Amino acid sequence: MRRMTRRTFLAGAAGTAGAAILAACGGGGSATSTAVPAATRAATAGSGATTAPAPTTSASGAATTAPTTSSTGGAPAGGSTAAATTGTSAGANAATPVKLKAAKIVVAQFGTIENAQAVQKILDGFKKIQPDITVQVNAVSAPDWDGFAAKLLTQIAAGDVPDLIGVATEGLQLFAGKGLATPLDDFVKRDKAQLADFFADVHPSLIEAMMYNGSLYSLPDNFNAANVYYSKGAFQKHGVPEPSPTWTKDDFANAMPKLITQSGGRTTEFGYFWTNRMWGGALPWIFINGSNILTEEKFPGGDWLWSTFYANDPAAKGRQGGIKWANAKANDPANVEAVQFLADLTQKVKAAPSPADADSSQTQLITTFANKQLATYAGSASTIRSLDQGGVKPDEYGVTFMPKWKSQRHQFGTAGYVISAKSPNKDAAWELAKWRISKEVMTSNFKDNASVRTRRSLNQALFEGTYGFKGWQIFYDTLDKFPDTGPIPQPPQANDVTQIFTKYIGLAVTGDQPVQTAMDNMQKDLTAALAKQP
Repeated sequence: MRRMTRRTFLAGAAGTAGAAILAACGGGGSATSTAVPAATRAATAGSGATTAPAPTTSASGAATTAPTTSSTGGAPAGGSTAAATTGTSAGANAATPVKLKAAKIVVAQFGTIENAQAVQKILDGFKKIQPDITVQVNAVSAPDWDGFAAKLLTQIAAGDVPDLIGVATEGLQLFAGKGLATPLDDFVKRDKAQLADFFADVHPSLIEAMMYNGSLYSLPDNFNAANVYYSKGAFQKHGVPEPSPTWTKDDFANAMPKLITQSGGRTTEFGYFWTNRMWGGALPWIFINGSNILTEEKFPGGDWLWSTFYANDPAAKGRQGGIKWANAKANDPANVEAVQFLADLTQKVKAAPSPADADSSQTQLITTFANKQLATYAGSASTIRSLDQGGVKPDEYGVTFMPKWKSQRHQFGTAGYVISAKSPNKDAAWELAKWRISKEVMTSNFKDNASVRTRRSLNQALFEGTYGFKGWQIFYDTLDKFPDTGPIPQPPQANDVTQIFTKYIGLAVTGDQPVQTAMDNMQKDLTAALAKQP
């Protein structure tokens, strides 16, 4: 089996990354990788966070006054002379922009210099509506979100304060829990007329995933859910019916031995491929078995948001102030069963390569699929671009839901910007964050990658128009048809949780520890991690 190294992958990706850090499409990294030609890694970004006082309203009830930053540089104060602005593309009720005072907005972007340069090109467009606002995008490289946060804390302590910070699901609660971000609630309340179009176009589960402890911290711009990609040629070659949206875990299990090819005791064509990551590894199987590694509770609050923007949306029923990852439940019997299933699929059936030998960037996964050595994998919409670059035509593959087990609930990750708690330019940062989620900017922001736009109305043009993939509805259907689909479990202690999870999944699947033992040990370590302060 051909394998691309991570260094080879990153060399090919340099300079071609998308304009935002991909929304948890692979546990904090991108799942975009290429088979034969160069690969591309798209980044995903986040949205802002700020507090503001009650806005001044016009006779019609529309907000007319933007908050200003207090003299202390903390939460914005009322009485600004600058009206809420959107530019000509920022929302459903975009008005003539009111000129903001000169300011420099610094954006902290998790990723490489190439990532930051791609984002810079997009954000430079803000000058068209706010010529006195300069945007500077700084790359912050780190091995993980906790390392990213640690670097930012050091920079902030030294007086180097960013205004906006790009975060995905892996970082949202981490940053909010560390006090690095401030809530958007009052800004959103003030500008609700302008933002109504955005919220009407975005599924409520994506909004709830950007809430923490009762407040909204980000306006998400892209997301990825774990769906099953399958090679039509592989299923035809082995005489196996293609998977349907209503297939089951047993259908999947029965197909696996039929889809593999072995030579000399080695599997040369695999039925399934997975990598050991928080996103898209073992977790989708845990989800469809009706479980999770952490208990899911709800933070109180958020009633104003749901009643304002989602009053008539059944999918918003029961949503509150964000998901509270309260306690560990790693050794729940359903989790043990799901991991055992995946371990057997890998070690006994030999339908999947061991994740210990798989490139965690998913480069090898896409390469194997493009080389017609793989029948299925669970991946994000972001892999559409990689398949296209690898020469895989859209009529050669299909995408469907994860099979039904005890449930058919999926996992997703989303992303946006948060506004730094210590930003001296919260007003301008909010306007930039709001501008980013306009239809015009969101279209240009993601024209070079294939993460699902949170605005459902923009996805046909991306997937069908750009890549010729006509089955694009599957991505948003994952939310619409399974409204209990939820974010990957990433509390403020996200980095510890991720490391513990991948450690013990690896030990279980390679046979270094019995599955039950590994999950019991995971339970102990997760419990200790959650007891730590963020």
